[in-house]
Amino acid sequence: MEQKPLLSIIGRLGLLGLLFFATPSHAQTVIYRETFGNSGTTNYLLSNTTYLATDWQVYYSASGTNGRLIRAVASNVASSPTNLDNVGTGYTTPSQTNGVLYTDQPTDPYFFFTTGHTGNLINVTQSPDLSFSWYQRNNSASDGFRVAVQVEGSWYVTSELFTSTASVWTLKSFAFANDAVDWCTLNFTAGTTMSVGNVLATDLSSSNITGFGLYSDVRGAGGSNRLDTFALSVPESRSAVLLLGSVACLLACQRVRRRANALV
Repeated sequence: MEQKPLLSIIGRLGLLGLLFFATPSHAQTVIYRETFGNSGTTNYLLSNTTYLATDWQVYYSASGTNGRLIRAVASNVASSPTNLDNVGTGYTTPSQTNGVLYTDQPTDPYFFFTTGHTGNLINVTQSPDLSFSWYQRNNSASDGFRVAVQVEGSWYVTSELFTSTASVWTLKSFAFANDAVDWCTLNFTAGTTMSVGNVLATDLSSSNITGFGLYSDVRGAGGSNRLDTFALSVPESRSAVLLLGSVACLLACQRVRRRANALV
C-alpha cells in the first residue's frame, strides 16, 4: 500500500483549518437588552415598580417634559419577540410574555432613554463592531425613531430617521460609527428644551457611551408609536472556537502519525 507523506497530510489539515477560521463569523453576542416586560394584567406607566422593572425614562414636547408619570406606558400586549430575558440591565426579573413601550400623543417629539441606575450605570466602549437593534411598530410609515447616545455628558441622535411599514412590527438596526455625517446634536435639557440640532461638523467623540435610547420626531401623521426589545450587540468572540479547532487539529495529526507508523 502506498503511504502518503505525513507532512503532506498535516499540511492539508492546516490549510483546511486556515480556510475555516478565515471564514467571517456573523454570530452576535448581546451585551444589553431591555424587553420592557410587564408582569401585570393591564397597561402601566413607566413609574410603576410593582409590575415593571426598568430604568428607562421618557421625555416629550419641545419643553422636555418628564413623561414617566403621565405619558408613556408599558402595554400589557405580547412582546416582540416574546419570552426574552433582560441582559445587562441590572434587573434579574424572569422573561415576560407581555410588554411593549408605547405612546399615543401624535403631535410631540418623544425621547426614550436610559443611563442606567446606581450600581449599574451605562458605560459602553465605542467600537465599529457595536450594533443597536430594536423592534418598532408605528401607525404611520412616515413616523420613525433615531438612535440616541450620550457621550461626555451630551446627547446625540442619528441623522437617519428609521421608518418602517405602518402597523407592522419590524426589526431595525444601526451599525455604530462615530462619523460626523451620521450624527446630529440633541438639544436636551429636562424641563426646558428638547429638539434635534445640526449635523456634527466633526466626528463624534470616541469616549465611552454613557446612555442610549430612541428619539421620535414630531409626528405630522398622528397615531401611536411602539418600540420593544432594545439591544446592543458585538460580534461573538472566536477565541473559544479557535482553541477547540486547534485541539481538534492536534488530535487529527496524532491519528495520522499513528497510522503512518503502523504502515512502516
